[in-house]
Amino acid sequence: MKEFLNILLLLILGIVYIVSFTKVISSFLNKIVQQRNNAIIALYLAAIGSAGVILIDISKIITDAFIFFYEAGNIGKSIGFTAFFFIGAWVYSLAQFHLSFFLVSLLSKENEKIQLNNNNIEIALVHGIVLIILSFLVGPALSTFASSFIPYPELPF
Repeated sequence: MKEFLNILLLLILGIVYIVSFTKVISSFLNKIVQQRNNAIIALYLAAIGSAGVILIDISKIITDAFIFFYEAGNIGKSIGFTAFFFIGAWVYSLAQFHLSFFLVSLLSKENEKIQLNNNNIEIALVHGIVLIILSFLVGPALSTFASSFIPYPELPF
């Protein structure tokens, strides 16, 4: 039963995570450009992929926390920790998108917003690759950090 409940919870929260993330990123990108073009679509897809990588990394810790608290008889904590880790990963994904966008814009001699409006696919691909690589790089560390919040019992050795 706990495995089925865990899968159901991961499925529901995963859908909410991706859908809400895409809506926020879409809103941000709509403020940058007048109309959608290939560069914006490439950046949009990379942002979603980046958030997905973070979600995949954190889902193992979410499952561990859910099962740990469920087996201890604390269903409230199991659902609470699951929601807390999802929210934390979502906020991190959004912050990573904005920070990487800001840093790439700062390090580039081009005006990123103008270049994206002009459908400069190279700029969009640089942003997208930076996002995805950062997600693969930081995702495992983020999961390790999240696992430190789970109060596992101390082993005597």
